[in-house]
Amino acid sequence: MRLAFITPSFFGYEESIAQAFRDRGVQVDRFDERPSNSAVSRAVLRVAPKLAARRVRAHFDDIVRQMSEHRYDALLIIKGENLPPYVLRAFSERNPNAVRIFYTFDSLANSGRCVDLFPDLDVRYSFDRGDVAARDDLRYKSLFFAREFAEVRGRERAFDASFVGTLHSDRYSFYHGVVRSLRPERCFAFFYSPARWYFALQRVFDRRMRGIAAREVSVDKMPRSRVAEVFGSSRAVVDYQRPGQDGLTMRTFEALGSGAALITANRAILDESFYDPARILVVPRDADSIDGDAVREWVSTLDDEWSAEGFDQYGIDAWVGEFLRDVTPGGDV
Repeated sequence: MRLAFITPSFFGYEESIAQAFRDRGVQVDRFDERPSNSAVSRAVLRVAPKLAARRVRAHFDDIVRQMSEHRYDALLIIKGENLPPYVLRAFSERNPNAVRIFYTFDSLANSGRCVDLFPDLDVRYSFDRGDVAARDDLRYKSLFFAREFAEVRGRERAFDASFVGTLHSDRYSFYHGVVRSLRPERCFAFFYSPARWYFALQRVFDRRMRGIAAREVSVDKMPRSRVAEVFGSSRAVVDYQRPGQDGLTMRTFEALGSGAALITANRAILDESFYDPARILVVPRDADSIDGDAVREWVSTLDDEWSAEGFDQYGIDAWVGEFLRDVTPGGDV
C-alpha cells in the first residue's frame, strides 16, 4: 500500500504519523503543505495569502509533479489550509481508485479554507465536535498522543502542575490563575513564541502580553521527548484551547497518556467517554474566576500511581489504524 500524505509541519507530529504508517507496512510519501515554515512565511500564508500566491503555486506544482511519479492507494490531507483544489483533482485523475481522506485539528472558524476541498474528498474528519454537529459531511475523530508519552508513565511526580505550549490569547494569565495557590517550586511553565520579533509585536498589539517578561518566553521549541519527561513528572498538566475552538487539544491526550491528570478550560471534555472528575478538572476560562484553593485541594487528592494503560486507544498507533480501515475496510492494511 502506498500513501500520499500532505500536511503542515507541526512540532514533528507529521513525521510521527508517517512513521506510524510505515510501521504498519505502508509506503509513505510526505509533502509539506507550506512552501516555508518560517514565522514570516506562516504569518503571510494565514493573513495575506495572495502575497505568496506565486510561490505557493510553484510549491504545489512541484508536489503534483512528484506525486505523478507513483500510483497511490490513498491520500491523507491534514488541515489543508493552503492546499489548492487543483492538486487534489490532479491526484484523483492519476489515482481514480485511491481513497481521499481529510483530517483537521483546527476549527473551521479558525481555518476554513479547507472546505473548498470537501467536494473532492471521500472521508472527512474533524477534532471539533461543534463543526461535526453543524455539518453532515464531517466525522468526529479526536487527536492522539505520541509514543513518547506512554514511555514516561510511572515516573516520580516532581511537579504538582505543568504547562507547555505556544503563547497566545489568555494562556499566560490562565496558567497563573490555575497555579496561584500551588507552591511555585512545584510548578513548571514553558511558553513558546515562533520569534522574538513576533513576541515583540504581540506585546505592542495585544495588551494581554504586555506584562509578560521576555525571559518567560522561549523562541526555541521544546523537544517532544522533553515535553513527555515534564508531563511524566507532573501530577497534573494545565491545558487551554484557542478561543472559538471546541476540539480537545493534543495536550489533553498527551497529559492523560503520560499518566498525569488534567486541568482544562475546555468544557467539551465533559461529553467524552473517558471523562473522570477524579483525573480531569474543568475550570473557568477567565483566570480571575478560577478558585485557586479548590485547585490546590483537588491536586492534593490525586493518585500518583494511576495507570493510563486503558487510555491507549487514543495513542498514535490506534489513531493511524482508523485511517487504514477507511482504505481497507475490515483490515488495517
